Amino acid sequence: MDFTRRIELDAPYDDAIGRVKDALKDQGFGVLTEIDVRQTLKDKLDLDVEPFCVFGPLFRLPFVGPRFRRARPRPVWLPRNSRNAIGVPPF
Repeated sequence: MDFTRRIELDAPYDDAIGRVKDALKDQGFGVLTEIDVRQTLKDKLDLDVEPFCVFGPLFRLPFVGPRFRRARPRPVWLPRNSRNAIGVPPF
C-alpha cells in the first residue's frame, strides 16, 4: 500500500519550493522545519542525489508560541518512523 502523494510542478526547483510553502500557508500551515536532503547526504555521506527537501509543517503556526511556552515541553528523541511527537502538546 502506498501512502505517498506525488504532484509534479512545471517549475524550477527553487520556484517549486516557494510555491509549496505558499500553498501550505494558504491552508493554514507553517513550515516549522525544512531539511535539504540533498545537502545533508552530500555533507554526511558524500552522496550526490537529485534535489529534494522534507518539510515539517505545523497547522496554525501563529498559535503555537503561547501554547508551547505554557506547556513547557521537553526535548525528546523520536524514532525515524514516529508519527506522533511524544511530549509535545496537541495544537
